[in-house]
Amino acid sequence: MLSMMMTLVLMMGFQDPSGEPSRAAALEEARQQKAENLQQPTRTFLERALHEFKERRLLERFQQGFHGFHPIIGGIRSGSGFGGGTYVETEGFRASGQVSLRGYQKYELRFTTPRVYSDRFFADFRATHRDFPQERFFGIGQNSRKEDQTSFRLEDTNYVARFGFKPAKHVKAGVLAGFLKTNVGSGTYSASPSIEQVFGPVEAPALANQPSYFQKGAFFEADYRDQPGNPRSGGRYAVAWTSFQDLKLEQYDFRQYDIEANHYFPFFNRRRVIAVRAKSTFTQTASGQEVPSSSNRHSAALRICAATGTTDSVTATWLSSTRSIGGRLSLVLISPSSETPDRLLQGQATCASVISKNLME
Repeated sequence: MLSMMMTLVLMMGFQDPSGEPSRAAALEEARQQKAENLQQPTRTFLERALHEFKERRLLERFQQGFHGFHPIIGGIRSGSGFGGGTYVETEGFRASGQVSLRGYQKYELRFTTPRVYSDRFFADFRATHRDFPQERFFGIGQNSRKEDQTSFRLEDTNYVARFGFKPAKHVKAGVLAGFLKTNVGSGTYSASPSIEQVFGPVEAPALANQPSYFQKGAFFEADYRDQPGNPRSGGRYAVAWTSFQDLKLEQYDFRQYDIEANHYFPFFNRRRVIAVRAKSTFTQTASGQEVPSSSNRHSAALRICAATGTTDSVTATWLSSTRSIGGRLSLVLISPSSETPDRLLQGQATCASVISKNLME
């Protein structure tokens, strides 16, 4: 019996296995079949759209503009809503216009002479007109309430001429003089009443009669950005003092001090940039003068907003009738495909906002 089983095993072991293909042969046959039926890779609709967008360089062509006109994307200021516009720029001249969905408008002309007599001296002139129809006003003083929120229209036209010198390559300093005309009207913000429906001339000084200012001052700037306008490293630091004299009513003279710092931190081989901006404005009324309710960046009553994370989320606003101080810290992460760092900071694109408390005498 044992010998019979051994005989069967030997017979099975010596059978010819050529009838069954090996694993290597099966894999080789599969490769041959695939090579004979090759198909070109296909993209989805979204992949094709993104590929065409990149290959045609649409973003770069859009930023380059059309026949000298360049786009401006973003709101005019915090709270103005989404907006945009265009600008045209040549050597020594720039004109721009912006509008937003909430009706905000801003128009500006700039003339620059980078060289006066020598490379050490320069001069420039700027004319700006703004129409902001939904500015917020809560009353004057620290006892103002959020429930008293109103809106008003702020219109102003500002002409400023500057003359200065450059003691070093990245440093400039000089003096300025100009004229500021203001006008206040009814606000158009639907969520709150217009200012004249809640406040009178006592609670809102200069509501009926708006002042016109003559301004003079001095400034200092240090600009170490590697590419002004589209920086990837370095920074810009500026301080300015401006005195505003009420020519029309002789009641609202004040002084203003501005401090601003922008710095850019590159990382990932300069393909990403962290842009940081800090800005503070100090204003002080002159002796025996009052504070106009239409105050904005040009007036003694600085509007100070306490934000809850972004500049559009306002929880409290108050005005100081004597001395005020306000500040804002902005942090922006820039990628190569996004807007330039300078434009984002100018458009108040922030992910953090820090506002200081009011200082009373």
